[in-house]
Amino acid sequence: MEWGYLATLFRQPDWNLAQIANAIPTLIPNVDQLFRLHEFAKVGQDRFNATIKIIGRMGEPDRVVRMSDATNAGMGRFVIEETEEVR
Repeated sequence: MEWGYLATLFRQPDWNLAQIANAIPTLIPNVDQLFRLHEFAKVGQDRFNATIKIIGRMGEPDRVVRMSDATNAGMGRFVIEETEEVR
């Protein structure tokens, strides 16, 4: 899965969290069983901040990835965090 697909969605000028979250499974079928877009905020025209919730499996806690325009194109500028705060 390429994070660049998500960044393309995030850059849609008039889209909000719900619209982007609904579009993700159309690009990547069944992905909502693995992760969900939890938060999204535009910062100016071409920048964004987002939080993706990774669904815990087999008793593991959920984790989150905080993304921004800096993580685009597989640059690897993100950290997967364990958290129980995101539900």
